Amino acid sequence: MTVTFIGHSDAPYNIRDELRNIVINLIVNESANTFYIGTHGNFDDLSYSVMKEIKLSYPDIEVFVVLAYMPVGKDKLYNTIDTVFPEEVASALAKYAISKRNRWMIERSDTVIAYVKREFGGAAKSKKIAIAKNKRIIYLSDAHKKSVP
Repeated sequence: MTVTFIGHSDAPYNIRDELRNIVINLIVNESANTFYIGTHGNFDDLSYSVMKEIKLSYPDIEVFVVLAYMPVGKDKLYNTIDTVFPEEVASALAKYAISKRNRWMIERSDTVIAYVKREFGGAAKSKKIAIAKNKRIIYLSDAHKKSVP
């Protein structure tokens, strides 16, 4: 099973434990083995941190950071072995790159873990794409109290 993370850039740190528990449950009980993470904002940083920690206990899972842009200057550098820069994202106009990257991740996933509290912005648009593509969405409880098939 492949899982993608989508969420607002201002996600709070206090969702970390719940996020970790959801991911471990997916690995142990549903054979999740591939995870895609973006690179913009707190939710992506939090997801990356959680996945680095979990990978120590579950070394067979694959965790990929999916870029919207090539890192420059002071941008964070990720392990290039686990970094993906999809061709269709690389060829997108800069103002569409994050949306294209998010769509790319969602299209390749079975399940989306979401922290979406507002119905506007990139995370909300990505949630709508996931719904339209009939992806299973697991909402973090701080954002929503439900899981949508």
